[in-house]
Amino acid sequence: MATLYILDQKDQLLATLSPETGLVSALYREEVNRLPDRPFSFTLDAASEVAAHVVEENQVVFQDKEEELRLFVIKELDEENGVDGASVTATCQPAFMELAEHIVVERRFVDQTAKRALDAALQGTRWIGTVEVELGESTTNFYYISSVDAIWKILNTWGGEFKDTVIFDGNKIVKREIRILARRGVDNGKRFEIGHNVEEVKRTVISYPITALYGRGASLPTEDEDGNETGGYSRYIDFAGIEWKESKGDPTDKPKGQRWVGDTRALQKYGREHGGKLLHREAVWQNGDIEDPAELLKATWERLQEASKPEINYQLSVQLLETIAGYGHEKVQLGDTARVVDRNFSRPIEAQTRVISLEYDLLDVEGTAQVEMGQFLSVHDPFDQVDKIVAELADKRRHWDTGSEPISPSRYPDIVPTVPIVEANGLFSAVQVSWDYDYLATYVAGYEVYASEVKDFVPSPETLVWRGIGNSFSYFGEVNKQYYFRVRAFNYHARYSPFSEEVTGTTRRIISEDILFGEAVAAQLRELSKSAAIIAENALNGEMLAENEITAKHLAANSITVGTTAIQNGAIANAHLGEAIIKEAQIDKGAIKTAHIGSLKVDRSWIAESTITHAQIASVDASKITTGALDASKIRVRAMSGRRAVQIDADGLKSFDSAGRHRILIGVQSFGGAGADPAVVRFFDESRRNMGYVGANRNEHMVLYSAGFLHVEAEKNAEWRAQQHRFPTRGVGANMTRNFVTFDSVNNTGGTAREPRIHTQISKTGYLGTNGAQWWRIYCHHGHFVQTHNLSSRKYKEGIEKVDVADIQKVFDRITLKKFRYKINDNLSETDVNLGVIAEESPNEILSATKDSVVLGKYISIVAGALKFQQKRIDHLEALLQRG
Repeated sequence: MATLYILDQKDQLLATLSPETGLVSALYREEVNRLPDRPFSFTLDAASEVAAHVVEENQVVFQDKEEELRLFVIKELDEENGVDGASVTATCQPAFMELAEHIVVERRFVDQTAKRALDAALQGTRWIGTVEVELGESTTNFYYISSVDAIWKILNTWGGEFKDTVIFDGNKIVKREIRILARRGVDNGKRFEIGHNVEEVKRTVISYPITALYGRGASLPTEDEDGNETGGYSRYIDFAGIEWKESKGDPTDKPKGQRWVGDTRALQKYGREHGGKLLHREAVWQNGDIEDPAELLKATWERLQEASKPEINYQLSVQLLETIAGYGHEKVQLGDTARVVDRNFSRPIEAQTRVISLEYDLLDVEGTAQVEMGQFLSVHDPFDQVDKIVAELADKRRHWDTGSEPISPSRYPDIVPTVPIVEANGLFSAVQVSWDYDYLATYVAGYEVYASEVKDFVPSPETLVWRGIGNSFSYFGEVNKQYYFRVRAFNYHARYSPFSEEVTGTTRRIISEDILFGEAVAAQLRELSKSAAIIAENALNGEMLAENEITAKHLAANSITVGTTAIQNGAIANAHLGEAIIKEAQIDKGAIKTAHIGSLKVDRSWIAESTITHAQIASVDASKITTGALDASKIRVRAMSGRRAVQIDADGLKSFDSAGRHRILIGVQSFGGAGADPAVVRFFDESRRNMGYVGANRNEHMVLYSAGFLHVEAEKNAEWRAQQHRFPTRGVGANMTRNFVTFDSVNNTGGTAREPRIHTQISKTGYLGTNGAQWWRIYCHHGHFVQTHNLSSRKYKEGIEKVDVADIQKVFDRITLKKFRYKINDNLSETDVNLGVIAEESPNEILSATKDSVVLGKYISIVAGALKFQQKRIDHLEALLQRG
């Protein structure tokens, strides 16, 4: 994490910076959906050799606290020389700000997804966009704005939170990505408190509340009496013609004819008293994208809820305890929802809010972390700069559409949806949330799902995890987690049902020491286990015991058992045995054999006269030969029939058939060019031709040879065991060690045990193998089939569950196609250009367990699911058109 990679403008690596090469500091700050004034700067010893590469417009890659790679561009350089020596400080800008120099001329999106708009914003740039959350459909436009402004506009329209990352292969940048997430960080009940994990806390309150807002929308094209556009534009629309009544479920009362909307609670708290009544604090808010007065009123009210409250900001110097064993739950991320507590003030600090910025030095993350929570302070301006840009664009608005307008939401009845009935079912690392769905309630535009790890949580924009059409959603989290959910519906007039009752789902629980005993106790048990391991088997030996320390009085009877291997040869001598200790009773019959009697230990003096008689000697042929050796050159034993015989001579043991022909030899002879006195059994035909042999050399080389056809047959089972089975082609000569087919067992085809494999020794020709389960694998360079059959019966499967095609569509959106050529070997590639995906850049849902190949069944299913999702949308749009 403390390494910076310097690249040139062509993404080529120039140098690496670290404390060892002169890097002094690397300050990094990140904010939620905002660009900090000074996001990244680093200081380097100017005398370092790598300082020559720290020049303007060069790029810097580093790994942030979440272990993701970020890319910045050097924009400013400050060089100093003082008492501490010469140094250079580089101030950097995020690389995605190059998108501020790319203009989107004119694009309009009506009821489109955020992914469609993001792709349009990044078209023609070297960045790609990914939307990792379902945000539903919405309407907006881009008109002569930069790609960066288009991204901020997408976030304001669809929601979500932003992160830019890159993929760096160690030498150059291979991918730049803009990601829109459901949210940054998590809501897991984390707590910041003085004396625990906070060294210093500062609270800043800015109070410029607004209690009433005038709303202004778009300027609409004017039309003549025949409905034709005149080329002119109307005044900005307002919501004077819209009426709200709390008695009908509206947020507040607003009579017709009133051009502003006020918050009565904010008025009571912040209104200025005059003449016995309270005066509103008023302001004007404008959004040139809104063309419907009812929508403008709702948006203005939502904006008023933000502007009517003081801004509160908390700055904390925190201790990142997450790196300490057992404190993983203390992890801090940008966007986390947490509690900040400090009761040392007269007005105590007790608030639940989000981490909106995180700042630290890459060289010392734990010791330098600074956290901001709450709201970004806007000083005297109740509205941010984005709204000013929108207002300026609205002043220069053109006639956007020349075609027919889509079906207006105002055509649907303004009925407030009923409260959804929700269920949650825990899966492995996800929770399936589903709710009742009335397909006849066409006025329902969609649903919102909110999630938290905190029980009885209050839904907020930060806890929104899904928005769209459907009646189910899979929330992917972590194992061993309990999540809480609430759901609400909304109609085409942006009116919401009340929130559902809170439901909960728990992901798969994996038992560990931390779960059984708690992290602190589990850590102590692990330390005790280390101590227990110090005294292991055979850990005490004779060298550790003083002489004569252990005597008979320290040992219970029969408490020591000594095996024969524990008594060394000769360890018990006469001196260790008392006189007459061993008698006949102590010696079992037959216990003393020839092996127990040394050479010449028994002579005539030990043998009583007449002790050995004929009864002790078995019958001996040739009148019991008493002296010398058999000196015959040959001993021939004739069979009972004819000339069949077995002969022993200098060559070995020979067998002759009934015709007296030599047919079998058992002896020591050279065979197959193998020397060193190999043992051999040879077989001959009637003409004494060598028909085959079985031989064994002293180098563990055994041969079974046949001069012709070799036939092996078993009536029952035949078993052949070897580490490797080779089948070379006869006569391959010098290439015999390579050009053969091998049958062996390996452990690299995906399983954990050894697996059978058939393969050739030629590079990349493939093999057939199995991982020991039901299914075999075939690895090859080219496969040709008339038909392929994918076994899909229920009897082959388990854990069968329904999937949400909306989730399949998100996976499909992450698939990127590339052109490429396959390698034949390390030095040669195919000439044909292929189209497909790169495993390392593809979603896990289509990859094999080894992550280096694509499973076609998964791939096809993702495509089919995406088609079903699009067909569902088409059917919905057609139904809307038919009803219109």
